Amino acid sequence: MYPLGGTGEATQQCVASSKLLIGLPEGTPWVKYTNINKLKNIVDTQCRDCCADSSKSPFLIVTCVSDTDTFLRDFEKAYPDKGPHITCNLQENPVIILEVMTHLAHELATSRLQHFTEARITQMSLEDQLIAINQPEITSSNGAWKKIPDLGYALIGDLEWPVLVIETGLSETKEKLAIDAQGWLEAHGSRTQVVITIKIDQRSPYLTIQRWEHYPLSRPITRSFQLSGSIQTVEIIHKNGITRATGELTIPFYKVFRRAKHGRGETDIIIERHELIKVAEFVWRAQGFM
Repeated sequence: MYPLGGTGEATQQCVASSKLLIGLPEGTPWVKYTNINKLKNIVDTQCRDCCADSSKSPFLIVTCVSDTDTFLRDFEKAYPDKGPHITCNLQENPVIILEVMTHLAHELATSRLQHFTEARITQMSLEDQLIAINQPEITSSNGAWKKIPDLGYALIGDLEWPVLVIETGLSETKEKLAIDAQGWLEAHGSRTQVVITIKIDQRSPYLTIQRWEHYPLSRPITRSFQLSGSIQTVEIIHKNGITRATGELTIPFYKVFRRAKHGRGETDIIIERHELIKVAEFVWRAQGFM
């Protein structure tokens, strides 16, 4: 296992210029793939190292995977339940990114936003229509793109693919989260309509929450996917003993339910400022800032 940046020429050719490497923490290790048993041992070792030292990268770059179909089958056998989060875009490059573990602050950000999101859904009595799913892996229709969401919501009539995804980042950069969001929205055959990203600052009590969607169509589509980007940004910061949020987070009803609202009881999913502040303060307590 070697640090990123110390790769040899052969491995650099394997890695090439993969977009998946953008925004990974400095010092993220890489490993040339040989077999699943050796990889599993490396993952276990890295998990122990990350638990002992939170400054270490929780990601692992797996290079030189010559037979990706066999690798993915072996990976599923090695981790039949919950294993490392996997991200790959095999059309671009046979490079696979594993997130071997997540920290408490990461888990709290996701779970607290889930709490307030589901409270809004329940208030509309729509909890049987939009459901949180915990699938081990989502695969694009052409088999090239694979990823495990931090949290996904699917419509009852289409449980195989999330319409709403939440991705949280602690050690990775905003650029990495942007690539993740665009992957969900632009993967071949994607039915994702909204992605929420939560970027946790590691050095100060500061959270950035963004909503990502497809851009409105302004001209005939000449590609196999619709371009996407950040539609809304909310920042939450704690300074001089006061926590402030720059706005509320809005998840459009028609995007996630794929229909118009029926009656006054159905509204956009709105997470209020004071609720976003609660999310942030849970995270900051876990980080030791409060």
